[in-house]
Amino acid sequence: MSGEERTRAQAVLADYLALARSALDELVGVLARDGATAEREGFRERIGAQLDATRAALAPLAERAPLRRVEHPRARGAQADLARALDQAAVAGRAVAALLAAETVATELAEPTLARELHRMRREQEAYVRYLERLVGKLTRAAVRDEVGRDTVRALHAELARSTASERRGHRSGSPGLGDDDDGENGRLKAHQAALRAALDAERAGHEALLAGRRSEAEARYRDAAAAYFASWRSAPPESYGRLIGYVKCAVLAGSNAAAAGRTALDALKAAGVDLAGVLPSPACAYAVALAALAAGERELARRAAAAMAAGGGAFERTAAAIAAIASGDSERYEQALAAIVRDFEQRDDHLTGIAIADTAVVLRRLGERSGLGTSVASPLLPS
Repeated sequence: MSGEERTRAQAVLADYLALARSALDELVGVLARDGATAEREGFRERIGAQLDATRAALAPLAERAPLRRVEHPRARGAQADLARALDQAAVAGRAVAALLAAETVATELAEPTLARELHRMRREQEAYVRYLERLVGKLTRAAVRDEVGRDTVRALHAELARSTASERRGHRSGSPGLGDDDDGENGRLKAHQAALRAALDAERAGHEALLAGRRSEAEARYRDAAAAYFASWRSAPPESYGRLIGYVKCAVLAGSNAAAAGRTALDALKAAGVDLAGVLPSPACAYAVALAALAAGERELARRAAAAMAAGGGAFERTAAAIAAIASGDSERYEQALAAIVRDFEQRDDHLTGIAIADTAVVLRRLGERSGLGTSVASPLLPS
């Protein structure tokens, strides 16, 4: 390649990087807006995880314009969720195209480090587009039901059932058409939401008992929470990794066989198509893998997943540092990381279960103790 050709190729690369940054900037704005207004369980969680992942992907392009703030009125219902999913899919699709083009040029310019980073970023965005493609179908059906009115749909089903009762007599009845979908998909949606509510309720009761010094009662409630979290994972939308994280955390807090819980979670991730030896699709997925691997005693996998998890920044990065320190047996880094996690919980106004407790730190302290690591970190939010 001549000097002139290389200069021209570098200019093309700069253009594609600018397009990628623009698309990712726009996606961050859309996700930040929609994450505050999404109502559907699972969809909101995935938006939050993707927002962290997309912000991390922007770090290598930091020379571009800062992230934009996007204001949007509060919206509700499946129609709003469908509009968000379509909007995000379009923006993420543009990001994929720009990243692929930049990756191609970087490869031609013999810039392997940049090409690998762009490849990783592209694969992450492609995974999000695939998730949105699956979600659009579900939200479209939900939006139609919302528009028609669920009471109307149920009344039509009842009328149809009465009109065909004689034909179905003696056989197992079942509503055709929309009814099959409503009983099936909507039933699964209700099942995973009910299981998640049960998990959060049991976890909250466990936190209250643990803070009050009633450890046996707390462990019983945590066992209930772990079972409910796993049931929620089995019926939840794709990539709802928070359920598996909750499962492993509550299993550890319950004093159960942490190694068995970790192996169960890793098996569930593999069954869901996660390549544990490959590139993990998001910081949330990496968190689930890292925590499960640490609990299962697979230290090398825990370290690798923690490195991917750290790219999410914020709480992901703090927790990843503690997991990596435990997996490496580094007592000094472990102490620093645990202290940072506790400080973060102490500064929060809101907690997932409504109970002020540094549950992540409690879990990691127990896993650290199992590895022979002690800590002097103390806080009212860090019960024994």
